[in-house]
Amino acid sequence: MTTGVDNNGDGNTSDRPVVNGVVVPRDWGQAPAIYDFDFALQWSRNIKERTRLSLRAESFNTFNHLNTYSRNGVYGNAATPVSTFGVPVGGLANVGPPREMQFSARIQF
Repeated sequence: MTTGVDNNGDGNTSDRPVVNGVVVPRDWGQAPAIYDFDFALQWSRNIKERTRLSLRAESFNTFNHLNTYSRNGVYGNAATPVSTFGVPVGGLANVGPPREMQFSARIQF
């Protein structure tokens, strides 16, 4: 969390805000948790004496939970945070992948 303003005149805008009369320490805030549920199913069967069929299905982020990796950390200079504080940062690099599924069939002989 930062104020987004150079309060102490050092040329950096990474000064920490004052909340309830105390300068907040590092890592004071906490972002929402990231959830990811993956699973795989596999089925195999002998078709003939020396031939085997295997089917496999895999699912990643099965419940399609939106996982955001970056949030706006600018608290502001007032006693209450600015309206954009904690809002997810845009862009594809800041969002986790959506639900993905893949299927495979394998014949061994």
